[in-house]
Amino acid sequence: MLTLHSLTLDHVAGVDHAHLELPDSGVVVVHGPNEMGKTTLLTAFGLLLSEVGVNSKAAKIKALKSATEDVATTVAADMTVAGHRLTILKSFNKSSGRCELTVTSPRRENLTGRQAAERFAELLSEGVDTRLIDALTIRQGASLDILAATGIPSLEQALGGDSPADDEAAGAGAAAGTGTADGAGALIGRITEEYLRYFTPGGRPSKELKAVTDALAAAEADHDAATGRYTQAQNLITELEQLTVEKTAVAKQEPVAAEAAVEAEKTLAEGRAAVAELDGLRRTVTAAAGVRDLADQRARARADRISALADAEKTVAALTVEVQEAEKAAEQEEQTTGDLGKRRSAARRRSRVATAWAARVEALSRRQDAGSRVADLADRIARATGIADEVRDLKRSVDDSPVTDKVLASLRSADAALCQAVTVRDAVATTVEVAGPADGTVTVDREPRELVGGSATVHVTGRQEIGLGDWTVTVTPSRDVSEVSEEVTRARADLDRLLVAAGVEDLTAAEAAAAARQDAAEEHREAVLRLTQVTGTGTVDDLRNRHERAAAEVEELGTRADEALQRIHDEDPEGAVVLPGVPGADTGDEITATSAELTDEANAALREAERIQEDITRVTRAGAAVRLEGRKTELERATAGRDRLAATLAADREQRDDASLDSELAEAATALAEAREALAEAESRTGVIDIGTLTSLAEGATSRMRRLRERAEETGHAVSRVTGALGEHAGVAEEVEDTRTAVERAEREHRRVSAQAEAAALLYSEVQEALARARERYEAPLRATVERLARTLYGSEVDFEFGDDLGPSRRTLDNVTLDTTQLSGGAREQLSVLTRLAVADLVGGGDAVPVIIDDALGFSDRGRIDRMNVVLDTLGRDHQIIVLTCDLDRFDGISGATLVPMRQVLAG
Repeated sequence: MLTLHSLTLDHVAGVDHAHLELPDSGVVVVHGPNEMGKTTLLTAFGLLLSEVGVNSKAAKIKALKSATEDVATTVAADMTVAGHRLTILKSFNKSSGRCELTVTSPRRENLTGRQAAERFAELLSEGVDTRLIDALTIRQGASLDILAATGIPSLEQALGGDSPADDEAAGAGAAAGTGTADGAGALIGRITEEYLRYFTPGGRPSKELKAVTDALAAAEADHDAATGRYTQAQNLITELEQLTVEKTAVAKQEPVAAEAAVEAEKTLAEGRAAVAELDGLRRTVTAAAGVRDLADQRARARADRISALADAEKTVAALTVEVQEAEKAAEQEEQTTGDLGKRRSAARRRSRVATAWAARVEALSRRQDAGSRVADLADRIARATGIADEVRDLKRSVDDSPVTDKVLASLRSADAALCQAVTVRDAVATTVEVAGPADGTVTVDREPRELVGGSATVHVTGRQEIGLGDWTVTVTPSRDVSEVSEEVTRARADLDRLLVAAGVEDLTAAEAAAAARQDAAEEHREAVLRLTQVTGTGTVDDLRNRHERAAAEVEELGTRADEALQRIHDEDPEGAVVLPGVPGADTGDEITATSAELTDEANAALREAERIQEDITRVTRAGAAVRLEGRKTELERATAGRDRLAATLAADREQRDDASLDSELAEAATALAEAREALAEAESRTGVIDIGTLTSLAEGATSRMRRLRERAEETGHAVSRVTGALGEHAGVAEEVEDTRTAVERAEREHRRVSAQAEAAALLYSEVQEALARARERYEAPLRATVERLARTLYGSEVDFEFGDDLGPSRRTLDNVTLDTTQLSGGAREQLSVLTRLAVADLVGGGDAVPVIIDDALGFSDRGRIDRMNVVLDTLGRDHQIIVLTCDLDRFDGISGATLVPMRQVLAG
């Protein structure tokens, strides 16, 4: 139990002197502006209860020393500690600190120095739960910290009780390290230590249990390896027996295979000799057949040449008659086609001359049209150039105007912001009306201001001086709202900056400049429309390009007309071709015929030339001249061929006459018949011989003999290898027996340690369940108390869930469940206050300590603050609650509270 009756500070941080009187119960609200020393009161009280020596040079003492005077930092308090009414004073100084303790009841004690400090510490340790003091204190800046209620001895004593029925709860407290039920706590510690001897905190085997498990696994692995080597030795013995049998069998087969190989080679040699004899006879037959075929071919060739020469003589005679008839027809055809060719040339020249006149007439007509376009385009270019200059000047006028629609909108927005700021300033400022002569002036903060109409209104938001002649009046409003004047100044500066950037004096000038810019833009659009009407879809440069192309076309058409006249002179230099509507080329008379008429005349002449060509084609279609040339060529070829055949036949007969050819053919036929007869007799004698099969049989016999020798060698090597391997497995049977014994020993040790581990795990599990049940017994009254206080705060039912540290983890309100980490700042600081008040309520008056709240509820809304005031007022009837705040409005709804201004504390 600790009740604070008064607290006195001298030279603590920036506080020269402070004295606070406190009732034994109820809510005391110490209020005042920031930096007046409210938090210093809490810091000094904590320093008083600490075990820091009065001569200490610790940093926390240096931080509280006066910055201007070399004086001791002194804290004194009148309090009741565990039924002892006492006064304690500690004066901290690095070389001359002092401590004084006066106990007035139940018996008087007066102590100083170390004795006083030690006696005060003894009383605190016997009757005050310092963890409870720390838990029930909300320090400035920590209002969002939600209390975790584990480890507070007073709370656990209040919840657990002292009866034997509460041993389980006492054990839970010991497990939490709170100092209650020390024997149970030590026992639980030994149980946990024994559990961790065999298992990790996560429940996996560790230390001894893992060691015996690993040893058993290693022994089993060694036994498995020895058993495997024993099995390998048995397999090697079996393999050696099989290799011995195989080696004997191979030795018996080797002589038989060698004899078979010799016999196969002999048979192959005989077959090859017989085949060679047959191949010689077949070559003889083939040669005789070739001789007979050559003689037969020569005889047939001689007969063919004789027949061909007779046919060539007949062809030459027939072609000679045909050439004579073709010569007569060719002479008549040549006379007719000459006359038609002259008429065709005259018609074609008339067509070319008419075409040239048509081209000249067309070129002259188009040149006249192009000349008209050149004149029109020149006029449009002149008009478009003037309008384009006007468009450019108007565009420059629009671009040079800085007051665009966006700039004007920004100026209007800044002007509206200035008006709003002035309105807000005038609403919150203190209004001072100054009256005087109509032409008089006053000064406001040394700035002159005229009395318009004999008066002036001054809006005061901060301390200002108003000068009236030789008199100066200082006006200070009830509260400083100078920030609204600063807002007016900032708004006016923003507007001035925009006006300077736009180059205008005020918003009216900006409106006029923007209107002028819009007029220029409208004139620019009209000029662009007029320019488009002149240029069409193009530009002035497009008109110039079209003018240049039209002028070039005029020049080109003149060139074409001259070229056409030159073609006329070239085709008809004497003017013999007469065309309707066309005078002589050199007369200078006007041409009356049109290009189309002249084109028709050219086409008519061309059609006439085509009709004459058709007549020539009909005349020459019979092809008398062509036939004549063809027949002459055929006669020459036929004559040459006949002469070649006659010469070749004569040359052949000189080398070998017809009778010799017949004799050679008969001799060759006889020799072929004799060779075929000899071959048939040899094939009948030897029969069919397959050299490939004989060769394969010989190779197979040789291969079998070689492989038998290789198998004998391989079997010998294998016997040596297996014999050597068996030597490496010596003693494997004894190794199997030794490893089996090691496995049995490891199994016995594993069973022993496993049984101990299971017992430790069972005991640990039972104890943890008991601890969980004890925590539930702690949680129930704490949750009920927090929910009861929360119903007053929220005005409705609310449920909380608590974590293992007995701190609220989840809140359910209006059917919405949230983790406490998801709550807003206001809700978290409200829950921070509620949990501490609930702990204070559960501990009760006998073991209570002050609840100290330093500057909380800064994140809470007005409705929650009012309801929290009701909670504080209710708890304050039985508890001592000290509130330190810079905002009295947060706590002025506590009806039974004692309000203490900080200036009163400093003057006490």
